[in-house]
Amino acid sequence: MNRLNLFPKPAFIERMKLLLPNEKDFQNAAKSYQKAIENEPRFWEARFNLANILTNLGDPSQAVELYKSVIMLNPGFTKAQDNLNLVLEEIEQSNIRKK
Repeated sequence: MNRLNLFPKPAFIERMKLLLPNEKDFQNAAKSYQKAIENEPRFWEARFNLANILTNLGDPSQAVELYKSVIMLNPGFTKAQDNLNLVLEEIEQSNIRKK
C-alpha cells in the first residue's frame, strides 16, 4: 500500500510529495518537526504534519498519539480527527490480517 494515499489528499501531503520524494527526506522532515515541537510544545501544526509523516513512514502508533495531542490543542481542527480515525482503522485492519 502506498502510504501517501492513506489520507484524502490534504494539501500538505501533496506538497510533501513534491518536496520530499524519498523516505530519507521524510525522515529529515520528521526530525525538523520534532525539533519545532520541542521548542514550542503547543505548535499543533507541526504535530499534525509530523503525524502525517510518521504514518507514511509506517509508525502509526506514534502518529495516533500526535493526532490525539493535536485534537487536544485545537479541537476545531477536524482533519486531525479524520486522520486519527483513518490510522486507527488501518491499525485494526493490519491486526486482522495478522491473525
